[in-house]
Amino acid sequence: MASLTLPASSGTPRPSGPAPAPPAPRPEIETPADLRDKSWRTEANLRAMRLVLSKEPGELTTEELQALAQYSGWGGLSIESVKKMLPPELVPESFGLLHEYYTPSAITEAIAETLCPLLPELAGNDGTVRALEPSAGVGRLIRAFSPRRCLALEAGGQIKKIAWTGVEFSKVSSTLLRALRPDVDLYYMPFERWVRDEGPRYQGTFGLIVSNPPYGERGAMAREDTDEFYKEKRAFAYFMRRALDLLVPGGVGVFLIPAGFLSGNLNRGLREKLLRRHHLLGAFRLPSHDRKGRETVPGASVVMDVVFWRSRGGELTEIDEADQFILDGDYFKHHPDHILGTEDGAFAGDDEAGMARSWRYKVTGDFNGLPPLTPRPICTACVLTSIVPREDIGNFQTVAREDDGTPDDIDEELRPALELGRRVGRYLAAVGADEADKAAQLWPELHTALRDFAASFGNPWRSKPLRELAEGRRKLAAAQQVLNAFDKTGSIVAALREAPLVAPKFSGQPDNVVAQAEALFRQQRALTVAQLMGFHQRQGGTLTTEAALEALFTAEWNLDGDAWDQLFPSDAYLTGNDLWERHDRAVARAQRGDEQAKVQVRRLLDAIKPAVFDDLTDVSPQHGYVPLDLVAGWISATLNSRYGAVELERKDGFVQIRGHDYTDAEPPPISPETLAFLGYYNHDPESLPAATREAGQRRRAEQP
Repeated sequence: MASLTLPASSGTPRPSGPAPAPPAPRPEIETPADLRDKSWRTEANLRAMRLVLSKEPGELTTEELQALAQYSGWGGLSIESVKKMLPPELVPESFGLLHEYYTPSAITEAIAETLCPLLPELAGNDGTVRALEPSAGVGRLIRAFSPRRCLALEAGGQIKKIAWTGVEFSKVSSTLLRALRPDVDLYYMPFERWVRDEGPRYQGTFGLIVSNPPYGERGAMAREDTDEFYKEKRAFAYFMRRALDLLVPGGVGVFLIPAGFLSGNLNRGLREKLLRRHHLLGAFRLPSHDRKGRETVPGASVVMDVVFWRSRGGELTEIDEADQFILDGDYFKHHPDHILGTEDGAFAGDDEAGMARSWRYKVTGDFNGLPPLTPRPICTACVLTSIVPREDIGNFQTVAREDDGTPDDIDEELRPALELGRRVGRYLAAVGADEADKAAQLWPELHTALRDFAASFGNPWRSKPLRELAEGRRKLAAAQQVLNAFDKTGSIVAALREAPLVAPKFSGQPDNVVAQAEALFRQQRALTVAQLMGFHQRQGGTLTTEAALEALFTAEWNLDGDAWDQLFPSDAYLTGNDLWERHDRAVARAQRGDEQAKVQVRRLLDAIKPAVFDDLTDVSPQHGYVPLDLVAGWISATLNSRYGAVELERKDGFVQIRGHDYTDAEPPPISPETLAFLGYYNHDPESLPAATREAGQRRRAEQP
C-alpha cells in the first residue's frame, strides 16, 4: 500500500508527437515468496533499489525483473544499519518505514483468480478493460492479472487487453513499478492530487478498480482534494469512496481494507454512503495469522477484509432493505463461512496497521485462496436517482438518519420548530462523529437560530402540540431534538450554549510527531511548539523538543511568529498575504545564525518570486516615462550614497540637480559619478563641466 507523506511531484510526463508503437509482450514475472525473514527482505530491497537505477525500463532481463519484484517495502523493517548503502536518489520516506506494507502475493493472486471470469462483462465496446489501481505500490495487484492467469481470455476473443492506470506517490515504489511494468499509465503523485487534476476526464471510464489502500490518517495530502463530500479522515475510507465513484455503471471495485469497516458501529455512516451508490457483491475476512502463529502481513498486525463492490450507476434515496444487515455491521454474522479461519478474541475495531499492542482479535487459519464468490443479487426494484453534482450540495453531510420531511398534516406554526430540530440533530451528529470543523461551522448560525426561536416561540416545553409530536405515538425525531435543545425553563442547554470543543483524536504511533502536527494543524489551523509537545506527551511520545523539531524540519515544516514558536506546514507557510512579513522575521533570525531560518528565507523567496531588474535590458533612465523621482532615488542610494540624497528637475532642456544649473562652471556638491551620469542622461558627454571630465579621467586612471 502507498504511503502518505511524499513531497509533491508532477505527474507522468507525456511525450509529444505520434503515439509510440505497442510494447513487445513482456515476460511474466514469477511472484516472489513473501514470508521471508527481515535480513532477506532488507538485502532484496537494497538489491532492487540499486538495480532499478542501473538501466532504463525495457532494458531489464527476466532475471533482473525477478530481482525488482522481490522488493517488499520497508514496513516493519529498520534501515538504521543500511542507511549508508541506500542509493541517495531513492531514500525511503519516513512514513513508509512505518506503514508501507505490500499486499501478500497469495492474496493478490486470489483476488485476480476471482475477478478473471468477470473481465468480459467489464470490457468496453473495443474489448479493453480499463482498470485503475489508486495505490499501486510496486504493482503486486496489477501483476497478479497476468497472461497465465487472466489474459487467456484474449485467445477466446472475449477481451483484448487490460489497460491499467496506476497512481503512486512513493518515489521508490513508482520507480520500481515503472521498470516492472512500463505499459502502465503511471502517475507519480498523491491520489488526492490525481483526483483533483485528472479525475474529471476519467470519471465514469473504469470498468475495474483494485486496491489495497493506506489505512492510517490521510495527513497533509487531505488538503489537495477540497471537495467536502469526500472529507474522510481515514485514508482507506477516502480511497474507497473516491475511487468507486469513478466506475462505469456496473463496474466492479475490490478493496483490501481493515476489518472495522464491515463490523461494529464505528463505520456505520461510511457504510451508508457507500451502500447508497454501490452494491456489495460479497466480502471475505482473511486470516491474520496462520496455524503456526505467523502473521499474514509480517509486522502489520491487522485483520483485513477483501470486499467486492458493483457500481449502481446512481444513488438510492434510502438503503435497500436487503442491505440493512450490512449497514448494521452484521455482514459476517449472516455469513460466518466468509471468515476464512477461527476468530480469537472480541473484535475491538483496532484496524491501524502496526498499531496493536497485543492481539485482542485475530483470525487464525492457513490462507489457500478465496472461496468462489457468489454475488449477492442486486435490487432490481430499487429507485435510483442521478448523482447530484457536488457544487449543488451544501457543505454539511449528515452522518445520522433524519426524518424524511415534515408531515403534511403538521400545523404551520410547528414547522419552524421541526426544521430547527433537524438542524440540532445535524450539529450533534457532527460533534458525535468528532467532525470538529463541521460542528464549528454549524454552531454560530444554530445558536443564533435557537435564541431567535425561543424569543418568538417561547419555552418549547410549554407547547403541548410540540410535546405530543415528540412523546406521543408519532415520536418525531425533529420534535425530540428541538425539545432536547432547551431545559424545562426554556434556556438553551449547556451542550448547545457554548461553541464546540472537540478534543482531537490521534491513532498513529506515539512518536510520529509529524503526523501529530498535521492532525492538530488541520483541526486548529494554528499550532505552537508548546501545544504540539503537550499533545505529543499525552499520546505517550518520548521525543525531546529538539528531536521533534528536527523531524518537523525534515518534513518541511516551518517556524514563525514574534516568539518564533508557531509551526506551519509548507503549504500554509508559503501562501497568504503576509509572506514579506514572514520573510523579514526569518531574515532577522537568520542574521543571528539560525540555520532553519536561513532555509525558510530561501523557501519564501522561491514562493514570493520578487521582481529583479537584471532582465530589464530595454529600460534606460533616459526614457522620458521613467519618473525623475525614481531616477533621483536610485542615484541617492547608489552613485551619490556617500554625499547624500539628491533631487532632480528639468530646466532649460536639461535634467539637473535642483537649484544648480547644469551649465554652471562650479559643480554642485555631488559625487563625480553623479556628475558623469548627468552628462550621460543629458546626451552631452562632450559638454560636461571640466570637473566632471577630470573626475572621469581620475576614475579611469584608478581602474586596473
